[in-house]
Amino acid sequence: MRRDGSLKTPADKSNWIKAARHFAAQSCEVDIVWPGRYGDLNELLMAEGPDAVRIAIESSEPVTTASIDEATATGTSDDDDDAPGEDDADGGATANTAKAVGNYRVSEGGMEYYARPPNAKTGNWVWIANFTARIKSQIRMDDGVEATHTFEIEATINGRSSTFLVPAAQFGSMNWVLENLGAEAVVYPNQEKRTKVGIQILSGSVTKRSVYTHTGFRLVGDEHVFMHAGGALGANGPVEGIEVQLPAGIENYMLETEGTKIGDKQLREAVEASMRVISVAPYKVTFPLHASAPRAIIGGADYVSCWERVGELVGAALARRARRDAVATALGAILGGDTRESDAILELVDGHVMAAERVRVAHQGQRP
Repeated sequence: MRRDGSLKTPADKSNWIKAARHFAAQSCEVDIVWPGRYGDLNELLMAEGPDAVRIAIESSEPVTTASIDEATATGTSDDDDDAPGEDDADGGATANTAKAVGNYRVSEGGMEYYARPPNAKTGNWVWIANFTARIKSQIRMDDGVEATHTFEIEATINGRSSTFLVPAAQFGSMNWVLENLGAEAVVYPNQEKRTKVGIQILSGSVTKRSVYTHTGFRLVGDEHVFMHAGGALGANGPVEGIEVQLPAGIENYMLETEGTKIGDKQLREAVEASMRVISVAPYKVTFPLHASAPRAIIGGADYVSCWERVGELVGAALARRARRDAVATALGAILGGDTRESDAILELVDGHVMAAERVRVAHQGQRP
């Protein structure tokens, strides 16, 4: 399309071919990319976006000096340029009335590509795969740290349909075909690129989804929500429209929300049970740890400073234990072997040592 809005003419296309012939004559490897009805990739980008540009580039094919000369002489272009006309509908691999999208169509036996030689007025439909596939949705998988993209693909072979996920980064390799469809699935020789592009083009408009794969609080839109296996919880209960899929190991981490309201006895008892956790170790250890959970809602917790303090307590406890041994020896000498008074004094020392031991065990993540 020209800057004045009019479509490009055959003469414009001829200029492209002349440029390709010039580079091929210089022993350069030449790939011709036809941006459809637009004049160049920049216009295609502005009109239809980056996905259309990527598909156009991936549909390019290498050409030789001879093929360019033939195309120039006959006024035709690379076989990717022209979609089949009505007279070509029944030619080639199979005779049917399947609707073509560009140079691709779905047939009963798989997917076909319309191939037109550079010096021919018509072409033929050729098989590219013996199965059909389409991208149902593009899923953004968010684990709280980074996001990856995955395609949900629906494929059919020999009348059997299946749906599976393929990471977007692995889609282009086509290695997922055998893995998900089995040995019957065939991509014909040298047709991997066309099969990939055909699936993308024949899929049409693809639905986009976001799936969260972690638990905990997230800011979604303007609302803080808590992710769990059953979805997301907000200030007013379950939040619709947020999809959560937890990985193996935490897939059952679900908070029951049906019938539970603030003020219910069950909820109050759950909070009280949670508060009892602070009694498993000295308060100077358990209070910071217990408070870090609700603290996560509004910001991070300074665990470094917390555990530095724990380290100081453990060091002090070890020092006290060493002093206890020294006190025991001294008491034995001073009291002349009176074990009752000696044991009473040592019991006080033991109390401090046991408290320090709880701190040490808690620091190691074990139960005292």
